[in-house]
Amino acid sequence: MNNTINLLANSARAKNIVDQFYVWAMGTGRYIVIVMEVIIIVGFIYKFKIDTDYKTLLYNFNLLDQRYSVVYPQEQAILKYNRKINVYLSSDKNQVKMTNRLNLVLESIPNYIVINQVNFTGNTIQFTGSVQTSQNSNTEINNLATTFKNNTSFSSVEINTLSSVLGQNYTSFSINLVYNG
Repeated sequence: MNNTINLLANSARAKNIVDQFYVWAMGTGRYIVIVMEVIIIVGFIYKFKIDTDYKTLLYNFNLLDQRYSVVYPQEQAILKYNRKINVYLSSDKNQVKMTNRLNLVLESIPNYIVINQVNFTGNTIQFTGSVQTSQNSNTEINNLATTFKNNTSFSSVEINTLSSVLGQNYTSFSINLVYNG
């Protein structure tokens, strides 16, 4: 005894295309609709998340912009003082370099030669001096120039002027020294 109830006849189930579409829509089609609804819901949730992130970033950016507008003048003042300090430090290094160069020149000059003026121009030192007039005064000045020429710190040594004034007891001279580097 076989007791089964079949409300749809087998022949009615596959009669035409519309009926076949309804059968497919009731089975597989509903799963497709459910998946599409889940995708749409996830998209809305993601959009709301992006909107809240955007508002948070915009708020933080506005806070940083306000802080920067307060700090900017102070930063400019610090940069200005930093430039001044760098100029001072570089001039201090140049001053030390020139002092060392001047000490080297003064150590090479004998006691009987008097220095009247010293000028610094870049890597050049020009100094004028005088020596008591005697038979050897020109030789003493040439010896001084030779001392500078023998020193490897100088790339060029020139005696510019060498003059003896009539009636006065000294010979004046001018020497240019050019330093290496």
